[in-house]
Amino acid sequence: MRFRIYQIDLSRDARHMAFVDLETVLSCHDSGVDSGIYDCIYDGIADLHDLEDVYALFNSRPAGFTGHSLSVSDVVEIITADEIVPGFYYCDSIGFKRITFDSSKTRDRVHKETEEQA
Repeated sequence: MRFRIYQIDLSRDARHMAFVDLETVLSCHDSGVDSGIYDCIYDGIADLHDLEDVYALFNSRPAGFTGHSLSVSDVVEIITADEIVPGFYYCDSIGFKRITFDSSKTRDRVHKETEEQA
């Protein structure tokens, strides 16, 4: 699976959306998730099968990963995967929800890894 992880940069989070569930975000903002407050903090390939595998691995902060543990409000972009439709998925209070997300508005703080390193 190839994927990216996006996390909110707290210095650009004027509306305090970090660690907030998707329902609350959508009730506060008609335009949806504000891609402009996110940084791409990981871009890699790993032998994972679903979003719960991504959550389990990055919730434990693997070696070399510089972001915080995967949490509510983080976004996972699936680029290629056998069992997941490519797209953007919001880490919600329970599980993941597919969202519209404009990655061109994010900033890069990317830690890139290959499958052998993950």
